[in-house]
Amino acid sequence: MSDLPNLAMRRWLIGIGASLVVIALLVILGRLAGWKALATLAPDGVPTAFTTAVGFLMSGAALAAHGAGRRWRAQVAGGGTLLLGAGTLSLYAVAQMPAWQPFFHDATSPVVSAGAGFDARMSPIVAGAFALLGLALVCMGGRKPRAWLILQGGAALMGLALLTLSSYAAGLRTAQVWGRFSGLALPTVVGFLLAGGAVFFSALLSAPAPGKNPRRPLAY
Repeated sequence: MSDLPNLAMRRWLIGIGASLVVIALLVILGRLAGWKALATLAPDGVPTAFTTAVGFLMSGAALAAHGAGRRWRAQVAGGGTLLLGAGTLSLYAVAQMPAWQPFFHDATSPVVSAGAGFDARMSPIVAGAFALLGLALVCMGGRKPRAWLILQGGAALMGLALLTLSSYAAGLRTAQVWGRFSGLALPTVVGFLLAGGAVFFSALLSAPAPGKNPRRPLAY
């Protein structure tokens, strides 16, 4: 009976990881086949960048590996996610600061991606989110887990996703100022909501009982 929560958690992580992989594959398929709807999931929506889909492939594989008890595979995939996000931010940082401006969504003068092939660029917001997600995924399998970091990372990712979804629902995405920060593609938002929820609740449900101090958030 005591194994049921752990078993349910494992299956949940595998399911969320598989969902992220499916989202990434649908975006890649839509881009390569010229089906823009698969990269946007919304009429006249922003298409998900190809590099963003790659990030969800790696993070989804990491979550599934955590659920399957493959710690080192999860560490490698999580580290890849971290490097993708941090590397993208570093690449933007070494460029001139005005080069950041085109990455923000501006409803008054939008930079529209065709949503096909390898076009579009990962925004700094998405890159930062992947860096945070990758760090949380690496910490999930660490020998000295930092549950507080995993919880805060998952909460931040869910907050970003829910804030963007609310902007879609309320029409704030078209606002002149707010639109600059909420112009994320719908598949990207759904992906971060799933990933953030997975890392947050895995750490929350794996919290130690009074007097216990497990080696890592997931008991395997």
